[in-house]
Amino acid sequence: MRQAARARHAVGRRRLGRFRCRRCCGGSRMSICLTADSVGKTRGSRKTLRDVSFTLEAGRHLAVFGSNGAGKTTLLRILALLDRPSTGSVAVLDGETPLDPVDARARMGFVTHMPQLYLDLTAEENLVLFARLYGVPDAGRRARDLLDSVGLLHRRDDVVRGFSRGMTQRMAIARALVNDPDILLLDEVYSGLDPRAAADVRALVRRDAEKRIIVEVSHDFESGVADCTDVLMLERGRTDGVVARSDASIDDLRARYRALLQGVAS
Repeated sequence: MRQAARARHAVGRRRLGRFRCRRCCGGSRMSICLTADSVGKTRGSRKTLRDVSFTLEAGRHLAVFGSNGAGKTTLLRILALLDRPSTGSVAVLDGETPLDPVDARARMGFVTHMPQLYLDLTAEENLVLFARLYGVPDAGRRARDLLDSVGLLHRRDDVVRGFSRGMTQRMAIARALVNDPDILLLDEVYSGLDPRAAADVRALVRRDAEKRIIVEVSHDFESGVADCTDVLMLERGRTDGVVARSDASIDDLRARYRALLQGVAS
């Protein structure tokens, strides 16, 4: 219960405007732009990313594929402005205006391998907390709407610690959507979900997809390609660039991915 008390107290300490959502601080969703310019990352003597570049605007859904250790999660953390690239840069722009890191992060939602939830709070308390941190009007209603969207409204008064892996994952997705983000970053978002839950979450991610930027890391090549507008393939930090889904068939993309894997292994 100590964790719960600290979480409730955090609302009072952190709701002073540092975490601002688009609803409250303005900004046009349709003008949002995410750019990566020659991004590279080195850890010790190992290069985890090499010269990754792309530009995404509202309505683009970039699927990122690669084996374990390919650099996918590292790329997501850099795009989320939680890690700095060793070379190159990442920028979030509203029209032609670059956003500072605080404002840029306030317009993002990020689902990582960790749920980033307070386990000793209820489902509703968690989402109300995060909604208030972002300055979302009527935090209680927003929390209940999201719980309904992820099929957990009937569990709103239950402590998250007792949730299954799939339920916790759905809670993490609801948390990432609480500020109605312009940029949604997803790291293996369907992991741990049964087919019905995965379908529900996929429908939720697709909702308003034309109005936001989505970057999704996935191991499921077929589903990931079907959902996206653009594809980025990584292996040991290397890539052959972003491919527009409309410019290639699934067979072509699969062949490109095989060639990339073989090229890195050789």
